[in-house]
Amino acid sequence: MPKFSRLENQQEIAAIFRMQSKEILSLYKRHVPRYFESLASAIETEDAEKIYDHSHRLNSAMKSVEFSAVAERLQFIEQTQPDRKTLIEISQEIKLFIDQSVEVLEGL
Repeated sequence: MPKFSRLENQQEIAAIFRMQSKEILSLYKRHVPRYFESLASAIETEDAEKIYDHSHRLNSAMKSVEFSAVAERLQFIEQTQPDRKTLIEISQEIKLFIDQSVEVLEGL
């Protein structure tokens, strides 16, 4: 697996969220977990077209709130179509990040 930038920690996530509008935060909380579930489902079924589509959608969402380390991973998926093992490793890391970010968001 390629070497990626370090993912943001809880304090960094909170700082990024504090710079966003309430509307953006609401959209993030409502849509990002759902976008991830669609990506995870596409990975599970090994549907390359859907993997690309859902990673692209989630990448755009992450870029919009400046989570560049997550966007970097999603862009890697879009551009390289990695093997299943790598996809699962990356998706697990992204899932943990999204869960953590939603938890931080709820605490703001």
